[in-house]
Amino acid sequence: MKSFNESPEFWDDMGDTLFPPERIAAADPEIDALLALLQVDRPVDVLDMPCGVGRHSIALARRGHRVTGVDRTAPYLERARRHAADAGLAPDAVRWLVGDMREFDEPARYDLVVNLWTSFGYGPDREDDRRAARAFFRTLRPGGRLLMDLAGKEVVVRRLQTHRWHPRADGVIVLEQARAVEDFRRIEQRWITIIPPGVGASPTPTQPPQGMARYVERCGSLRLYSACELADLLEGVGFIACRAFGSAQGTPYDHEAQRLVVIAQRPA
Repeated sequence: MKSFNESPEFWDDMGDTLFPPERIAAADPEIDALLALLQVDRPVDVLDMPCGVGRHSIALARRGHRVTGVDRTAPYLERARRHAADAGLAPDAVRWLVGDMREFDEPARYDLVVNLWTSFGYGPDREDDRRAARAFFRTLRPGGRLLMDLAGKEVVVRRLQTHRWHPRADGVIVLEQARAVEDFRRIEQRWITIIPPGVGASPTPTQPPQGMARYVERCGSLRLYSACELADLLEGVGFIACRAFGSAQGTPYDHEAQRLVVIAQRPA
């Protein structure tokens, strides 16, 4: 069965499930909270990577920041451009680039790099994560900062849901299954998309008799990081002053943490 980790088709297919309207709308308060946590009070050069359908890039641009959004799923960037236009932004308000965060190379161009909503740990092995961390580091100007927001290992251990249903407005239903493996180093994920008769085509469906539902099934995995493991990885590529929080509001990273939010700095 094809793994979704390196499958652009999977991410394209899952766009409506991963980015429903309520998640798009949540970008503004999320960005307001994160900028307050960072104490950013003037326009800066920001790299949002990966940016998905651009929800955070657009929120940043609306607040006057000079934003580059990078994602390797080209259809996401097309959605991002449409969302930006709908938000009233000029066509050049955000610089959209197709690219892989493990290979992105624009040295010392940005004051702030953001990696949001658990967009880290999908590479085949830990070296992929180190490559991404090195890319974050080299794109920052001296003194620039990295902000990461992900599902930390401690949070996942406490709150893991092994089955979740995601009904969509078009009638498609997605079942997400998850289980911990390798002593909680990774989460194996299985996504089953059930497509009712008459709903749009799927790239790799199992073909049932006409008039019956179709389904697409893909598996992959997410590498988990505790707060100290992520700090060790970032410090290993040169970052300093790594701090962990339990939410975008800056609450402690403790037994009540909702997310793992990490801020790290490139030395001045």
